[in-house]
Amino acid sequence: MIKRFRFVLVNDLKAYLAGGTFIKIHLSYLIILSLPLIIIWPTTPSLSFQAPQLLLVLSYSQIVILTYLGGRLAVGISLDKEISFDNWLRYTPLTPQEIALGKWGGIFLIVLFILFSSSPLLVLAYSMEGATIESALKVYFLIPIPIITFINLGLFFRFMLGSPTISSFILNMLTILFFLGLFLTRTTEVELFYLNPCFLISSLVLSFLPLLISLRKLKKIKRGFSL
Repeated sequence: MIKRFRFVLVNDLKAYLAGGTFIKIHLSYLIILSLPLIIIWPTTPSLSFQAPQLLLVLSYSQIVILTYLGGRLAVGISLDKEISFDNWLRYTPLTPQEIALGKWGGIFLIVLFILFSSSPLLVLAYSMEGATIESALKVYFLIPIPIITFINLGLFFRFMLGSPTISSFILNMLTILFFLGLFLTRTTEVELFYLNPCFLISSLVLSFLPLLISLRKLKKIKRGFSL
């Protein structure tokens, strides 16, 4: 299975990296994250639970941007060299699980690369604020959780609905509800604030359920192609 799904993963990675789309997304992301270093830091010289600090602003900016990006890539964007899920399913012997795993892995690796490419900005922000390594690691280990959650949801809508427009609309609504949930379940820990681990992990676990349901449907479609 590992040897087979990598064909989907490599194809998608090549499609994402081809052309200037990835470079534009990456540069825009780094520019957006750099703005708080220029604007917010001089006005927040000390840690404050009531006034968001620089490191928290950067962390939440990462979560918002990368969560949206992961979900958007999952529901599908126009890429010249990408082989569609339907074509993989129809014309190759790959199973739905292998195709889904390859597409999931391609999206996650792209988003993970963008996430860690901004780590110097986070290190700079944490050093400016005088935060500890422990608090930095707490936040950084939580950031991939909502990203994975929305990749799962994006793939579910892509597999079940097919239409990128409708899938994107529903995913955008869920994104708003998700961040509203983060706000309502915020913790009292200064280092985490809105990043409630229980809410994040619960959302992650629940996001796998619709993905598994969609895979069951795709198995039936695959059997139909084989007849």
